[in-house]
Amino acid sequence: MGPEVANRLRHEAAGLLNCRREDLEDDTLEELASKVASLGVEALSRFRSLASTAFDFAGLEPNYGHRAIALLMREGLAKVISVNWDCAVERAGTQIGMTVAGITSVLQAQSLKSEVPLFKVHGCARAPQSLKITREEVDEPQTWAVAKVQSALTSGTIVFAGLATVGDYVSDPIQKTLEEWSGYAGALRIVAPALPPSWETVLGRRTDGSHVAASSDEFFDDLLRAIMLDCLAHVAARAHNLADLDAWATPMATGVDSLRTVLQPIPAHLILAWWRDGVVDTQAGRPFITDLAGQSALMAIALLVGIDGTVEAVGRGRRFCLRTPSQYLEIISRPGGHLTEIMPVALDRADRRWDDGAYEDARTISYVVIGAVGSFPACDAVADIAGADDVDNDIGADVRSLVRFVSAEDAVQGRLAG
Repeated sequence: MGPEVANRLRHEAAGLLNCRREDLEDDTLEELASKVASLGVEALSRFRSLASTAFDFAGLEPNYGHRAIALLMREGLAKVISVNWDCAVERAGTQIGMTVAGITSVLQAQSLKSEVPLFKVHGCARAPQSLKITREEVDEPQTWAVAKVQSALTSGTIVFAGLATVGDYVSDPIQKTLEEWSGYAGALRIVAPALPPSWETVLGRRTDGSHVAASSDEFFDDLLRAIMLDCLAHVAARAHNLADLDAWATPMATGVDSLRTVLQPIPAHLILAWWRDGVVDTQAGRPFITDLAGQSALMAIALLVGIDGTVEAVGRGRRFCLRTPSQYLEIISRPGGHLTEIMPVALDRADRRWDDGAYEDARTISYVVIGAVGSFPACDAVADIAGADDVDNDIGADVRSLVRFVSAEDAVQGRLAG
């Protein structure tokens, strides 16, 4: 929080200002910075550098909220604007194989490639001179930051989480929008156990409908669970509709019901991570589980579950997995990739999953592959990949021989029946 950072910087600020630390005891971080700014650009630049390392902002370990945000960003379900300096969301992205770029300028935004943007309107600790630290800078940010907030306020539901104070660049666009579009209040949510006074001023009479009385962790947990339940419901509807039309799909319908029962008590972020983790990183920021591809992949998983009869969800974190009595179940997506190119990628992933402790024994590892090209082996055959010399792998040949590949497209079109 700002007061903690200010306390870490009072001694350095007193040195720059040539005064006693006690003279600055009541100053906020912004007030300290404004006083230092009066000494000139060089002094303020020094103060920014000191502020960027007052805590380990760049190396901050992600908490649950940061990890939930990264999962939402990877699935393309949220665009995120941050007023924090830390890099916890970026680190959370790295932990799930996604590159999150902290954007602090228009030039950075224009140079993006496959990275997923995180707009940091107060700057980033990795770029100390980008920090917006004086009161004037906080209340009068760059034009691009104002534009991002204004765009968010008019393009859908916007959620403010963990934002107790409101700069003018946030409050002014909200107030103007509310004045010009009275129906907008229904698309605004402020997540906090108790509504901060600054938000009461901004919202006026609209506080009851806009305030979500919850911590950030509680909110993100509920949000992820709602997303998972909705996606599972769509998969179930498709599977049952298919079973009503074609008898071969009956095991699929049975399997999806088993999956929903087993996954009901599982934390939603574990389900989302398992369902999405096999998607190539260049697809980060694009929908998968909410899209036809991801749901078809789960329908194929459901068919395998229905054929085997039972399924269980075991493990936590990177150890989480789904398994039946005969196989572990995984999804891998490399749109347009040839199966022969996907096989070594799957082997490497299986290797890492073994190292993480996700697999407790040598039962078959079944990869449902979505969006691939090439000829698949028979569904009941393991892939002949034990002799793949070009794959640097710690898994023994006996374990590698247990990996098999199943086409999701074949599964949902009935070509695995018989």
